[in-house]
Amino acid sequence: MAVRSLSSYELSEAKTVFRDALDYDAIGIREGNKLALTVAKGWSKLMRRPDPESNAMTLGNTILLAQIEDRPAGFEPRSPH
Repeated sequence: MAVRSLSSYELSEAKTVFRDALDYDAIGIREGNKLALTVAKGWSKLMRRPDPESNAMTLGNTILLAQIEDRPAGFEPRSPH
């Protein structure tokens, strides 16, 4: 699955937390990524916990989401990288 930029909503939410500390144009989101869920399942086995249904992780400037997130009404990603 392709990498997309933060949506306008995601960008505004991130800016409330991180303000100007990040280069938001460098951040990419990759949805439907198996690595994120595989890591979470491996960790849950080590911790003797139930397998998670989903997980997210960050590698560098890319956020990996195990599932494709439901989109709120009016969701529009910004232009791709």
